[in-house]
Amino acid sequence: MSTAQANISLLEKLPALIPDKLGEMKESFADDFVWHYINPQLPQVHGDYQGIEGLQEFFRKLGGLTDNTFNVRIQHTHAVGNEFVVVHACPNMTLDGSSFEIDSVVVWRMVDQQIKEAWDIPGLHSSRSQPS
Repeated sequence: MSTAQANISLLEKLPALIPDKLGEMKESFADDFVWHYINPQLPQVHGDYQGIEGLQEFFRKLGGLTDNTFNVRIQHTHAVGNEFVVVHACPNMTLDGSSFEIDSVVVWRMVDQQIKEAWDIPGLHSSRSQPS
């Protein structure tokens, strides 16, 4: 299996980004892992989160804001060389009484068969209403 394919396989094993289950994959993350969430429209969660504990904290905060309605549908996964995997995701949630889905890109950086860094970049103008 190529490095690019191994990186995609590693991401496919992540347990749906459920905070309590992420600890089961701790060995898949570098000790100095950083999750960057880039969304000035959600200042409550915008920012950098350090380590697996930071990633768990991010998803707990997001769960609190969305009354635990947040989930993600993966559209496409593409390896870029041996270090990056780009994922087109469609997160959906209910926020302030409105249910919607957006397009998002997550760029994952892999080093030595571990997840080293990730940038979660939601499309700020791609919101689509969802039935409540």
